[in-house]
Amino acid sequence: MRISFTFSKYISRLYLTWLMGVFFAFSFLVMMFDYIELLRRTRSRDDIGFGLISKMVLMHLPNTAQQLVPFVILFSVILMLWRLGRTSQLVIIRAAGASIWQILTPIFTIIALYVALDFAVINPLGALMMERFEKIDRAVLRGKKDILTVSSTGLWLRQQREDGYGLVKIGKVYLKENKLENVTIYNFSDTYSFLNRIDTKTALLYPGYWDLNAVQISSPNQLIKQEQTLRWETSLDIESMNTQYLSPDTLSFWELTPFIKVIENAGLSSVKYKVYWNNTLSRPLLLFAMVILAAICVYRVMQRRQNFTFVLWGIGIAFVLYVFYNVMTALGNSVTIPVVLATWSAPIISLLLMLAFLMHLEEK
Repeated sequence: MRISFTFSKYISRLYLTWLMGVFFAFSFLVMMFDYIELLRRTRSRDDIGFGLISKMVLMHLPNTAQQLVPFVILFSVILMLWRLGRTSQLVIIRAAGASIWQILTPIFTIIALYVALDFAVINPLGALMMERFEKIDRAVLRGKKDILTVSSTGLWLRQQREDGYGLVKIGKVYLKENKLENVTIYNFSDTYSFLNRIDTKTALLYPGYWDLNAVQISSPNQLIKQEQTLRWETSLDIESMNTQYLSPDTLSFWELTPFIKVIENAGLSSVKYKVYWNNTLSRPLLLFAMVILAAICVYRVMQRRQNFTFVLWGIGIAFVLYVFYNVMTALGNSVTIPVVLATWSAPIISLLLMLAFLMHLEEK
């Protein structure tokens, strides 16, 4: 039977109602947990008020809400189909000759529209808010003033020192050799007065200091000094360089590809950014798998007149799939398995399994 536009509109409107309701319920819970966590971390800080905490919670909300979207979709589809079944609407729809795929088509359409909106608006906005959240968290809550920035001109570091601070430009990083290339250091006093500029072709990194070779020191109103070697005290090492710059979720999907090229040219590891980019691209498959899993749960209950226990089994399966998805992501970040295998295998396997099972139920 060819499903009518009116029927599609009815299912779409009904699903949107459930989707928004579940989304706001999940978002409220996430905000409450964030409030509790931030209040715990700041309980001994009199200088941090409720206003700053509320600002941080709102900035962190888009990122955490996006991670819960698969479960939002799962529960919203389950509740909608369960409601249709309890009011006998699902039985009438099935008796009229509509297949389960025709019922799910409006839902798939809404999910596809959400994915398009996510790539165009939600992901870039969430990345911007997450970047601001991390800056406040790092500067205010953790007290870290050292900031590493990656740009097309190289790596830029603001290193806090006892008598002031230093701005460091690094051309190239050699991870295995613990070596830097084309380093320029601008030293400033604690009153922001320029002290000197240090240029070196190579720098070797040791715990607590850098060993600069063939150094050229330029100071105001003084002749340029040449030094064979110079020790520059700093807490920055290769490991902190790899972890201190922006996390992947502070960059939008569209910024990731050029950013990956920049950090690879600088000699830093880009694995976590490639994993995040592929995860973002493959995530719609996981969302579609959740829709089908929800349909399977409710379909089995209505078809065999079982109780809600089968739905609970479905929710348990969803958690297993989500854990599998995260485990594969962790293996990809640790370079245990290739990035493509780590990011695409879980969504594809989940979707194919759900499709096969639902097709089997539909044919019975």
